[in-house]
Amino acid sequence: MIVPTDATDRWIRGIPWHPELGERIEDYDGQRCAALIRSAAGVPDLPVAIAGIRAFEMTAALADSYRAGRAVLAGDAAHVFTPATGMGLNLAIHDGTVLAGALADAMSHGDRPEALDQYEQACRPIAEKLLEAELAPA
Repeated sequence: MIVPTDATDRWIRGIPWHPELGERIEDYDGQRCAALIRSAAGVPDLPVAIAGIRAFEMTAALADSYRAGRAVLAGDAAHVFTPATGMGLNLAIHDGTVLAGALADAMSHGDRPEALDQYEQACRPIAEKLLEAELAPA
């Protein structure tokens, strides 16, 4: 996976690594990482400047609830997906669209915060399905 971190020329190259099999972060020096970047880009002579090498654990998670009273969660506050699937942004846009409709409904019929229930009812099952797919063994 290669993910842009700004609008110009900074990227993150994510690769699976296996500390449980004895791999160490020290095994990934600048030369090895530059080779992995070039390989992923398909450009053998790509100029690469390594800004940092870190280990991180990709995760995916879903909030227990999308709302409590008038407090409502959407996007990354409601669900987190790895960058590899691209589902986080897509689902956040979906959340915003559905939430806007639920808010409009709640406000157009007076002060009815219970109308916000339709937001979680519409969005949570999709997030659960995507989370299940993301966490499934490869």
